[in-house]
Amino acid sequence: MKRSTASNIGILMAVGVWLMAGCAKPPLISVPEPAPVREWMHQESGAHHADGGGVFYGIGRAAGLRNATLLRATADNQARSEMAGVLQAYVTALAREAGFDSREESDLQGLNGLTRSALQHARIVDHWFDPPQGELSALCRLELAAFKAVLQAEPQLDTPLKNAMLDRAEQVHTQLARRPRQ
Repeated sequence: MKRSTASNIGILMAVGVWLMAGCAKPPLISVPEPAPVREWMHQESGAHHADGGGVFYGIGRAAGLRNATLLRATADNQARSEMAGVLQAYVTALAREAGFDSREESDLQGLNGLTRSALQHARIVDHWFDPPQGELSALCRLELAAFKAVLQAEPQLDTPLKNAMLDRAEQVHTQLARRPRQ
């Protein structure tokens, strides 16, 4: 039994459509329902007061990536980078307020070590996706109490400086929290 040319073309087209439909890929980012905007979304990276105490925020944003894992990693890394800048500014202001004026390399290394140690205690605690913009935001947070615990345990700082910094930690945090953002 011979098939007609039209029948063969029809079968080939059906197989072709079936193969093409099987190769179609869904988008890599699924668009979730819009989540309510969080309070931290209206703030910038820096020192803040939340939950009755001092807190540091590093807010990172990423957009333009189709891969959800890469988008999240980029936003998280941006938030950690923002937190590093916030902590560096805070440690510098705190040391200055505590009377630190040494320019010796070992003293500066102690302050940098304090910043690195505090950054290790900061955590990414929240994400928010803005579907229309395709932008993911990440929040890196560190409590002032956790920073003070790191400062207390820092071995590279001498005791008088450490005590002076601990005494002024709240005051400097409050000053930075009140400073207008640029």
